[in-house]
Amino acid sequence: MEFFVSIIAIALMLIGALGVIFLKKPLDKVIMFSIMDLGFVLVIVLFKYLDVAIITEKVGP
Repeated sequence: MEFFVSIIAIALMLIGALGVIFLKKPLDKVIMFSIMDLGFVLVIVLFKYLDVAIITEKVGP
């Protein structure tokens, strides 16, 4: 199960990063950055750093 969740997290981070790089509209870049941030938080949760994940979500965009 963790393997599939980690693949989803990596996919979210890659999709978000490519969207930030290649999209032109500022609002689309913000949306893609949020998707990338979601993948990053999912990776933090997979490594069982739940306190860091909560702080990241509170402070992040």
